[in-house]
Amino acid sequence: MKKDEVIELLVQFVDQDQSVKAKLILDKNTLKETCYHSGTWNENDFYCVSTTYWSSAEVEVVTSVENIIELLENKDLAEFDHDDFDEMSLGEANDADVTISEIEWLGQEPTDDEKEENDYSDMELYWDSNINDSVLQFDGGGVLSMEFTVNDVTYIIEQE
Repeated sequence: MKKDEVIELLVQFVDQDQSVKAKLILDKNTLKETCYHSGTWNENDFYCVSTTYWSSAEVEVVTSVENIIELLENKDLAEFDHDDFDEMSLGEANDADVTISEIEWLGQEPTDDEKEENDYSDMELYWDSNINDSVLQFDGGGVLSMEFTVNDVTYIIEQE
């Protein structure tokens, strides 16, 4: 559907004040996920940050009908970005490039010998930790399509 057609159909639902779950399909390598980890490696507690660029991804958002209308009136789908939505979660995602940074050891840092003897790698911290928080970000140009349902009717909007 064209965005003008969707706006026209959605206007009738504004007064119902309902939230809408939408799925955004993003272009390749558009979605960046930053996760804040904590864990223990070889009896040494640590914090670290992982940054993941997803090769393909869907982002699930919860928003109001009014917000969808406002976005569609003021932006092309390709101009949507993470700041347009308050509540986002990672949907389906495939293949990723992950980097680990900001490693902070609580207490004494393991020695180089200890790391070598125990096959240390930054990715080991990633796998052996808990994610305490995560942030999803994508910039304009990355949204290929949006799918959402209102009153049992599913709408799909694609980039024009």
